[in-house]
Amino acid sequence: MMDEESERAQLIEKQLLVFFEREILPLILEEGYCDVALDKFLAGIGDWSMTGTRLRWPYSGIDPERIINKRRKLNKYVPEFFKELD
Repeated sequence: MMDEESERAQLIEKQLLVFFEREILPLILEEGYCDVALDKFLAGIGDWSMTGTRLRWPYSGIDPERIINKRRKLNKYVPEFFKELD
């Protein structure tokens, strides 16, 4: 997309950055989740991994019930990512 539609690709990048700033960064800064928890959670949002969000002690995974809500919010920021929501 960067080669053929660079302006559109840059717009999507900006939309993603806003999503991460508003919806993902608070999970780190305010709720204290670790990198691995966020990786697994983002994989759940993107629906590209079936690993779940559970982590071994002493870490806490993000409640998988939150995935659908974040996926819907991501769809509002970057509708190109999902052709069809749950």
